[in-house]
Amino acid sequence: APISPQEARKNYSALLNKYELREIDDYQEIYFLGIQHKKVQPTMSISSNYGYDDSNSHYRALVGDHIAYRFEIRAVLGKGAFGQVIRCFDHKTKTSVALKIIVNTEIMQEQGRVEVGIIQHLNKYDKDSKHHIIRGMDFFVFRNHICASFEILGPNLYEYSRSMRFKPIPSNAMKPISMQILQGLAFCHSHGVVHCDMKPENILLIPGGFKNIKIIDFGSSCFVGKQRY
Repeated sequence: APISPQEARKNYSALLNKYELREIDDYQEIYFLGIQHKKVQPTMSISSNYGYDDSNSHYRALVGDHIAYRFEIRAVLGKGAFGQVIRCFDHKTKTSVALKIIVNTEIMQEQGRVEVGIIQHLNKYDKDSKHHIIRGMDFFVFRNHICASFEILGPNLYEYSRSMRFKPIPSNAMKPISMQILQGLAFCHSHGVVHCDMKPENILLIPGGFKNIKIIDFGSSCFVGKQRY
C-alpha cells in the first residue's frame, strides 16, 4: 500500500539522501524507495544534473533503485541516442513495465514531448489496441528526464531473425506480420502521424507467438506538416 511523503520522511530518513528528503514532498504517494546501497549519491554539480546524469546526459539508472518513488529498476533493456529503456516493476499496479527515459538535453526533451503527444494521440483512437501500436501507460518528468512507461513486449524482428541465424522467416509468418505493419502505418497516417524510422528493430513481437506485432519508438515521428528533420 502507498504511504504519504510525511510517513516516508519520518520512517525512512536514514535511507534517503538530502536531495530525496526535499524531493519526496513533491509526490502525493510513495510506493517504493529503493535499496540504499543501490542509490546514486547526488552532488552539487548542475552540469551533471546533480550527479544523476552521466557525461552524455543519460540518467544513471541503477538496478535496485527507484524511479518516481513508484517503479523499481530491474534491468536495462536497451540504450541509444534517445535515452534508454529499462525494465521496471510498477509497485502501484503490481505489473512489469518497460520504462523509456529520454536524454536530458534541450533537443531530446523537445522531441520527447512530441513523442509523448503522438503516442497519446494514437492511443486515444486505438482504445482496444487493435491497430498494432505500442500502448503507453504513464507519462511524467523525473529529475529533468521525460519518462514514459509501456507494456512489456517480446523481441524485435531483428533480434528474432538473429536468433534464427538470419534464416528467412517463413512466408506463413511473414505475411501476417507484413499485413500488421501496413495496417499500423495506415492507422498512423489516417491520424496525421508519420513514423519516420521504420526498421526491424522497431517492430516488436507480442509474447505468446511470432505472428503478432506492435510498432514502437515514435522518437523520430512527427505530425504531418510539422516535420523537423
